[in-house]
Amino acid sequence: EGDTDPHIIFTPDLCQVVAEEARRLSAELASGSVAVVATDDRCDEISAALHHAGVQHGRAAAGLGRGITVVPVSVVKGLELDGVIVVEPADIVESNDRGLRSLFVALTRSTQRLSVVHLRPLPASMA
Repeated sequence: EGDTDPHIIFTPDLCQVVAEEARRLSAELASGSVAVVATDDRCDEISAALHHAGVQHGRAAAGLGRGITVVPVSVVKGLELDGVIVVEPADIVESNDRGLRSLFVALTRSTQRLSVVHLRPLPASMA
């Protein structure tokens, strides 16, 4: 969905750029929900980077509220969010035997803004 084209960001500094992008989307979507979606094993790293950058956020195990929330890709299915930042799509694809499906789900959760932050090459399905 969304009302703008996805914002695709290639960077060697994933965590810093994710924090900057979370801050930007949160400002654009003033009272909306922003999810940072990553593989389950990367969520601690993302949360620490957001904390280090002074970005207030929460962690989701099964849902979320307003503001910025770090959401493992394993629980994002069924959620509807104003803004979504998908971190390192190639890792999501490789994270389980249904990785492409997991990536598709993550990429389709946003109702207004979608950003993708990556260092590795994007999966062929995103080209």
